Amino acid sequence: MKNGFRRIAAVCGLSMLPWCALSRGQTTAETSIVRQADAIVSNYRKIIVLMDGSSALDPGVRERSSIAGKILFQENQELLEKLDGELTNALSEGKGAVAAEFLDRLESDSFYRDADKLAFRETLEDLGAVQGAVNDKLATRIRGDQKALVEIQGLYQREIGEILEGCKRAGWWCTARLGNTMFRL
Repeated sequence: MKNGFRRIAAVCGLSMLPWCALSRGQTTAETSIVRQADAIVSNYRKIIVLMDGSSALDPGVRERSSIAGKILFQENQELLEKLDGELTNALSEGKGAVAAEFLDRLESDSFYRDADKLAFRETLEDLGAVQGAVNDKLATRIRGDQKALVEIQGLYQREIGEILEGCKRAGWWCTARLGNTMFRL
């Protein structure tokens, strides 16, 4: 039971991450794209905290953790879909600066760890698929980021698989895709 309370406290602490961004010198005028990306990363971190070691929790706390994780997972799917749409629409309209700002955040912000960046692999694939609207410099950045995420995925594949297997044991029944690998949760 004590671990359950620690886990819930950790998730509450992670909920404060978006506000901590202000202490990193960012202003409240951040773009919607950056806020969405930060929310996606924050949700994935919360899911990992909830599911890490969930098999050791008593059944009641495990069920609450599972429900919270499912809600966060669904919210992230919706946020990712919205982010993908906004970025690809911006590129289609010739607004490369929007995608460049997202890439700047992904490539160089210390808030994002390597594992966090994996959440955006499909987003980068979608950006790379926009034909004619991407200038050479931006296309090169997208390809470079795609390659970097393939390398990161290789490093984290086993660890992520274990976490997703924990989700499966917790009774999650949805499908997730990480790169070219499909997971049935």
